[in-house]
Amino acid sequence: MAKLVFLLLSTAGLFGACAEVASAQTPDDIIAAVVDGEPIRLRQVKHTLVTALRGKSVPPAIVPMLQAQSLEQTINRRLVLAKLKSLNYEPTADELRQAEENFNTNLQLKAQSREYYLQQNGFTEQDLADLRYWDICWNRYAREHLNDAALEKYFERHRRDFDGTELRVSHVLLRVEGRGEQGEIAGVVAAAQKLREEITGGKLAFADAATQRSSGPSRERGGDLGFIPRHEVMVEEFSAAAFKLKKGEISPPVVTPFGVHLITVVDERPGTKPWTDVRDHLYGGAQNELFRELAAELRKTAKVEYSSVMPHYDPATGKIVVPAGAAK
Repeated sequence: MAKLVFLLLSTAGLFGACAEVASAQTPDDIIAAVVDGEPIRLRQVKHTLVTALRGKSVPPAIVPMLQAQSLEQTINRRLVLAKLKSLNYEPTADELRQAEENFNTNLQLKAQSREYYLQQNGFTEQDLADLRYWDICWNRYAREHLNDAALEKYFERHRRDFDGTELRVSHVLLRVEGRGEQGEIAGVVAAAQKLREEITGGKLAFADAATQRSSGPSRERGGDLGFIPRHEVMVEEFSAAAFKLKKGEISPPVVTPFGVHLITVVDERPGTKPWTDVRDHLYGGAQNELFRELAAELRKTAKVEYSSVMPHYDPATGKIVVPAGAAK
């Protein structure tokens, strides 16, 4: 079996190239998973990750998690696209032609050549065509399902995420040392869980735990980070976990690019924005929820087989599996 060398040199370098690949195989040919008999190639997973990161560099500690998440997203997209095709959401020739014209116009505005764009993103012409096909299918489906009534209901379910609410939060940050392998992350998560039990059990105040154990600069203030909004200031993993908490609650260990956190909410400033003021933000979140729900339903009957070339989530436990054939 070919052995992949994952290099953390750049965003695209998260997947690197192949070492010791069989002569008949190229990196584009490597299969990361098989979904209902159809292969998902390693480069397709890489494209998912590159798009999600948008050029951001990440520490080695979370590379396996990001790879596993990107593989799951690619699998789910494959399942959803097959469903949309069966429901006749396929693009028309006019839609594809208009998408091509829009793409060329954007390139001209940026003074970029087509070749440069493909090279910078690691795309082939077929990748570009596949992404365009997906965008048209999915956007049409989403528009039909996310009318004003659906958006207002989504807002009511997630009001605090969108109405301008701000939370005053404190945290304890435990760094992941070494190369950030899965075992090292698990060890830090276990340490954070033990510390959480000490705090909730009354053996240690949260502020004291932050002062004594946190690796973040806020330890000088007992972990206090001040008031934060739901979006843009903190990384998504942190903000999402914080906004699930009620005042005084302590989160389970939260893994972010910076390490493992325990988070608590100290105070809250309720927001007052109506749903109509945040319609654009709502649409993106509602789209993600719509996608997740459809994908989850399709996964119940899908046959997914993972290869040994990259990390993936164990369907039974939800834990990340790093196969022997994948680089650590």
